[in-house]
Amino acid sequence: MKKMLVKVLAVAVALVAVTSCQHKYTAKMENTADTLSYALGVTQSSGLVPFLQESFSVDSTQLDDVIKGITNVAQAKSDNEKANLMGISLGIQLKKSVIEALNYRLFSNDSTKRLNETLFFETFNKVARGESMGMNAMEANYYANLTARRIVIDTLEVTPAICDSLSMAYAIANAEGFGGYLQETAGFDSVQVLSVLDAIEETVALTSSNDLARSVGVNIGMQVVDNIFPMIEKEFFADSADFNRDNFFAAFFASMRGEDLLLDEMEAGAIMRREGEKIYESKMEANYGENKAAGLAFLEANKAVEGVKVTPSGLQYLVLKEGKGANPTATSVVKVHYHGTLIDGTVFDSSVNRGTPAEFPLNQVIAGWTEGLQLMNKGAKYRFFIPQELGYGGQDRGVIKPFSVLIFDVELLDIVK
Repeated sequence: MKKMLVKVLAVAVALVAVTSCQHKYTAKMENTADTLSYALGVTQSSGLVPFLQESFSVDSTQLDDVIKGITNVAQAKSDNEKANLMGISLGIQLKKSVIEALNYRLFSNDSTKRLNETLFFETFNKVARGESMGMNAMEANYYANLTARRIVIDTLEVTPAICDSLSMAYAIANAEGFGGYLQETAGFDSVQVLSVLDAIEETVALTSSNDLARSVGVNIGMQVVDNIFPMIEKEFFADSADFNRDNFFAAFFASMRGEDLLLDEMEAGAIMRREGEKIYESKMEANYGENKAAGLAFLEANKAVEGVKVTPSGLQYLVLKEGKGANPTATSVVKVHYHGTLIDGTVFDSSVNRGTPAEFPLNQVIAGWTEGLQLMNKGAKYRFFIPQELGYGGQDRGVIKPFSVLIFDVELLDIVK
């Protein structure tokens, strides 16, 4: 159970807090970073509303309350606000996720058997504030696991007293050392730890569906700011200052509300893929530029080798043995023997060495193969010098590093179909 709470805390640590401001985010599309930031907001909000409805019973009339909670997270600043926010997020997580998950695990769909939620949180707060409840976390965890196992295999009659005992045991197992954990992971002082506990207590006591929806928004906002934003900045922006958070939230909230978007989901996805590929290529270029230059130099010199021919795409080939019969098409399935090396002679793949020919459709291999095999007749043997653009490009495939020129000796044994 300690692991369960740690997982909850991992979502909630080191974030910003609840304020009363309600900012209307407005998108500006002045450059590529703005457009990408907006596109990311569109894609990250996809499926969120159904998730909120299914997991937290948030209906369409409460979406603005969720958005208020997210906005509060995005705009809050002080450490005291962080502590308050963490308590709200943990409260809703414990209430909606941990307790419900335990109820389902122990009692499945039997609504007559449930943990005592009130007792769980009373015990949790007492233990987290330093009070002793007669057993430590290890003893509580042992009791909870043993009792749960007997319930699941149906050897223990579940009574209200058993539910109460389990509620207390799970609370103790989760709460012991909670304050120290917050101080260590979030940097809170003892006063701020108490603020977290106060906020948990207040959140689990909420009865208004709008207040609960706002608390859910705080939890979603924490995940966005603490988890999603760092991932976005690392993956898509060389300089985190280029990430336009206002644009992200403008799209995120408009999508949640069902308002008109500047980019639909398909367009946003295409922008993300395109920009992601550019960034990846740029990173690979920085790390493997020498490999790319070596490949270009090799191909340039190879043009002058006697017998080497060059196609308009840049594919180079040398006929080692002519064949007879039909040529395969781009959709043919072929049977071949091949031997693949890098320009330094490193062998990366070889059906010849394995002693077993390979069969595959030509439209499911690298472009250099698709084009090159169509030049061959059955029985022919060619040597292909494949530029990186017709091979694996910027992909890192282990032995085959980004931008590698590939050399293949290929013998077309048969056109299977």
